Amino acid sequence: MSVISRLAKVARPYSGSLFMGFAFVFISEILDTAVLTTLFAMLLALVTTASTNSGKIDIPFLNNAKGTQFQFLIDNVKPALEQFLASHNSAQILIWLTVITAGVVLIKFLFDVPGAYLMHKFSNKVGMDLRQKLFDHLLRLSPAYFEKENTGAHMSRITGDVGALQACMGPQLSDVLRAVLTIPIALTMMLLVDWKLTLIVLTLAPVIGGIMAVGGRLIRKYSILIQERLGDFNASLVERLGNVRIIQSFVREPFEKTQMSSYNQRYYRETMRAALVTETIAPGSETIAIIGMLGGVIVGGLAVMQGNVPAALFIQFLFLAQKVGTKFKMLSRANQLRQQINGLGERIFGLLDVKPDIEDAPAAEVLPRAEGHIKFDHVSFTYRTGEEVLTDINLTVQPGEVIALVG
Repeated sequence: MSVISRLAKVARPYSGSLFMGFAFVFISEILDTAVLTTLFAMLLALVTTASTNSGKIDIPFLNNAKGTQFQFLIDNVKPALEQFLASHNSAQILIWLTVITAGVVLIKFLFDVPGAYLMHKFSNKVGMDLRQKLFDHLLRLSPAYFEKENTGAHMSRITGDVGALQACMGPQLSDVLRAVLTIPIALTMMLLVDWKLTLIVLTLAPVIGGIMAVGGRLIRKYSILIQERLGDFNASLVERLGNVRIIQSFVREPFEKTQMSSYNQRYYRETMRAALVTETIAPGSETIAIIGMLGGVIVGGLAVMQGNVPAALFIQFLFLAQKVGTKFKMLSRANQLRQQINGLGERIFGLLDVKPDIEDAPAAEVLPRAEGHIKFDHVSFTYRTGEEVLTDINLTVQPGEVIALVG
């Protein structure tokens, strides 16, 4: 079973929060991409053309929506808007558009807050479950396992790995979802506005896809290395802080400082390599998207100057293209996010997959409460290394007695 499938199984009880959060985000992005871009385009077109055509303004998007699934908007909404625009002067239209835009922004805010909260709730619930599962599993493992593994590595998995995974499934996942929702909506509207300009803007999309694919593989590699280096650092830190009196007694402070500095430097190097890859992919994708958008600006700008394209329509196209370019930056993190989740999940489930040395038989029965006493009759004990630490112990423990072996 893949890491994503196993995570989905853990997250299933909290899928309601995820789907509700997704629904709020979806509505918010429709308001932001479809409604606000149209309103802002109308506002700017009104202000820039009021002195030349007495406030006459085209309605962006609806002009080119004929014969599409948006035909109902042309039949029902466009006539009412045209009548409204014709019966008011420029100042009145400006005030009304501003009030409507402010109202849409407020409604968007009312969807943004619960959407973000529910996404945080989902990721925190999954993180809580994974931390508890890891701790419960560690309690089932035999003492021999802890002779080979150190406490710091386990702390790194329970706190560091789960915390990083939680961030991936919360705010970062929300950003990627917004990009996944916004780009199709914006591209659909861009095609309706001017399909030729849209194709020009998208000419460099394959380059962005290639950058995302190569960068995603590197991110997965560095995500695993970072958590391993953090585990090494935590293990060394716990070991040295737990024996600080011995270190001070034998004047080993300079040596231990050097050792910890080595672990710290290795963790820093892997973190910075991952940061370099991450911060190259996202801005690089955005830069390429903007270059493509500028090609559309040249062609569309010339069309506006020649009177072939209404200014309001071109303004809306620019708003949409800018939004697509920005969201491509977020979308470039989608593959990185998936690789990070896979890398972190491998470490977490790797620990959960460790089999206890001693397990109950399938048909084991629950024993009743024990009665009587405990007797050790010529008992000896050795560690896995073979060194004998208890030899020929004879001991009887009566009910209620507490006996300690010290040494």
